[in-house]
Amino acid sequence: MRRYKVALLATFIVAVSLMVGQSLAHDYEKGDITVIHPRTKESVGKNAAIYVTLENKGTEVDRLIGAETDIARDAQLHTHIVEDNIVKMRRLEALEVRPGTPTVLERGGHHIMLVGLKKRLREGELAPLTLILERAGRIKIEAYVEGWAQSDDAAPAKKNSHEHGS
Repeated sequence: MRRYKVALLATFIVAVSLMVGQSLAHDYEKGDITVIHPRTKESVGKNAAIYVTLENKGTEVDRLIGAETDIARDAQLHTHIVEDNIVKMRRLEALEVRPGTPTVLERGGHHIMLVGLKKRLREGELAPLTLILERAGRIKIEAYVEGWAQSDDAAPAKKNSHEHGS
């Protein structure tokens, strides 16, 4: 009986580990485009950034031209720039997704900014988002909401030390 309970517990632990691993490393594909591990951080204010890697397995350049979501007032493509030792965000019209070269949206670089969140993003949730590409079209994804303890990043203060530009 004890062996049966141990085997049942081990099976349960493996099943939970697989489910957690799948939720943390989820990918999406449409046409030639693969969207790898979309993620964000637990929100502390009215905005949040989505990070993701896009791979183009085709032979022609595609372009990420926008994003949409129901959980925020707007979803915008942004990049970081430094002017006079101040980190600023600037809105982008599009990002190229070249064949054979991953397009990485990451902290401190290009990202998708969710502006005017309608609710707080909490660790473990999934944030729905639709990416819009010129060639591949619309790709519905869900970004995993990570806690601040899941990385070396410290939780930001509610007033960030950067400026938003359009």
